[in-house]
Amino acid sequence: MPHKSPPDAVLLPLKGMPAFAVGVVFALLRWQFWVRRWIRLDGREEFAKRTVAIFGLHALAGFKSTAIAGLLLRDCDPERRLIVVRMLGRATELPISGALAYLLKQWMDVRPTSPLPELFVTRTGAIHRSTIMALARAVGATFGVGGLAELLQRFFFDALSRTGDKEAYRYYRAA
Repeated sequence: MPHKSPPDAVLLPLKGMPAFAVGVVFALLRWQFWVRRWIRLDGREEFAKRTVAIFGLHALAGFKSTAIAGLLLRDCDPERRLIVVRMLGRATELPISGALAYLLKQWMDVRPTSPLPELFVTRTGAIHRSTIMALARAVGATFGVGGLAELLQRFFFDALSRTGDKEAYRYYRAA
């Protein structure tokens, strides 16, 4: 029987796309897509779910790499659909979508046991901002696009600006 390509293969390459459509973003936010991309990696489900949660924070909350790396496990509550963001000595509770809560819960279910407080860890330590940025660059290069994290963030801000909530849009753009 001939091998069938996964349906996600139609996404490649993404080169030349000025912005991502909803279908493209949500295909990228499926951990099964990442397992197929890096099939030889040990711990591929863990890696895939961490990647999806990180890209989900870019696309569904507009977070930059620094904010993602700074998230603490205790500050993420997918059941209540809240994340606490700490900036400049202040903690702010932010509501998150059901889709992002689902992605974060999937990651938290496979997150390695660690005494570290950060939400994103590996078996050897916390994930730093530079690691998140390098991941986005590498994945972007695979897809033929530069600035993958920025494209995902733009998706969030474009969607937020279309909702008409200008105050929320200004708040998120300032963060």
